[in-house]
Amino acid sequence: MASNFSLRRATQHDVEALCDAYLSAFRDEIFSRQVFPRDGSSTGREYWRRAFAEELREPDATFLVAVERCRGDGDDESATGDGDERAAPEDEAVVGFVKWVAPGAPTHDFSEDGYPPDGLPDVAALYYKKLFEGHQRCVGAMPHWYLDMVGVRQEAMGKGTARQLMEWGLEKAARDSVPCFVESTGDAQAFYERFGFREVDKMSVDTPQGEAVVVFMLRDVAPNG
Repeated sequence: MASNFSLRRATQHDVEALCDAYLSAFRDEIFSRQVFPRDGSSTGREYWRRAFAEELREPDATFLVAVERCRGDGDDESATGDGDERAAPEDEAVVGFVKWVAPGAPTHDFSEDGYPPDGLPDVAALYYKKLFEGHQRCVGAMPHWYLDMVGVRQEAMGKGTARQLMEWGLEKAARDSVPCFVESTGDAQAFYERFGFREVDKMSVDTPQGEAVVVFMLRDVAPNG
């Protein structure tokens, strides 16, 4: 039995695993670690449980999960399939995820409430308001593939998982001859630059632990093939 990574489309059965992956991937990020409590509180998980369950239903979004499994050389699941609501195999572990939103998708407004009360709800409301406004300011009605979110569990980082998750959408954008847009944390900016993204704007919010910076980044239309 060989250990390997593969991609497949996420389903509602993956909600808890998506929560695990998010809370691990962003546990050290200055905004997430304060707004979505982890240690000694379940409110961060409860927020993301609701968010993932809702966002998985968005018709213009593609959620992929990177799974690690131990098996032989049998059948392989591809992220290009339509996916369904079958329960995930017990011999696999979700180690990363990505959400790509297709060009022309309706704009989802930000929420002013609903954030964990024992986090920083006022900071969260301002953060997501500025995030929404920045997205609109940078791309407006321009067709683009939107890299909404990508995360890899801490123990799976550095193994090429994030690259594999990224490349799915980059290939779609090249095929469609449209740019890609992402909102990057300050710490992740160099990672996205390796894929050809460039800074077009920036925002920040103050938190008790310091400034949370987001860099708005665009990847120009890439040659197809």
